[in-house]
Order: sequence, then structure tokens, then C-alpha cells
Amino acid sequence: LLSGHTGLRANLMGEYKMEEERVNEYPLYKKAEEDHYIFRIKSGNWMVAEERAHVDGNLGWIHTQGAAPLPTSEGVTWQYWDGSKWVPDDAISAIDGERDTA
Repeated sequence: LLSGHTGLRANLMGEYKMEEERVNEYPLYKKAEEDHYIFRIKSGNWMVAEERAHVDGNLGWIHTQGAAPLPTSEGVTWQYWDGSKWVPDDAISAIDGERDTA
């Protein structure tokens, strides 16, 4: 579950499921019912992309501020692209599990 961002890239928040495919030898996650992905780029950062072509090009709108074994790793911090620069967003988090609907 990727959550916390309420601004420009809020459409990328939601539940992502691990796919069988791997990218750069790491899991690829796809958002349910949408063409959005979380994947690890070669530098070790995790990136959130709006379409599959962006995964192949190592492009995205949200990414971790440092390398991590998984997007859910403890201490991971995120930032988003505002159209001109990367902006840290401490509200963004990735956790294992599904959204609590109760």
C-alpha cells in the first residue's frame, strides 16, 4: 500500500500487488486496475511510474530518496516530481498489506 501523498501525484497512491515479472532483478508491483507501477531502478531507488513504458525507461513521478532492498523497508523516505524539481514528502509511505476498510 502506497499512501500519504494528497497533492499533485495523489493518483499514484493505492494498493499495489507484486507481479511475477522482475525489473533490474527486483519485484515489480502493479496498482490494481490501473497502469501504475513501483519498481527498483539500477541505482537502488524505488520509482513509481504512471505507465509501463516509463518502467522500461526508468522514469517516474515519485521515488525513494535513497537505495533500499524493498519499497517497504524501514526508514525509506520518498519524494515527488512537482514539474520542475524533486520535493521531499514525509507523508508518503509504503507498507505491506492492504488498506483497512473497516
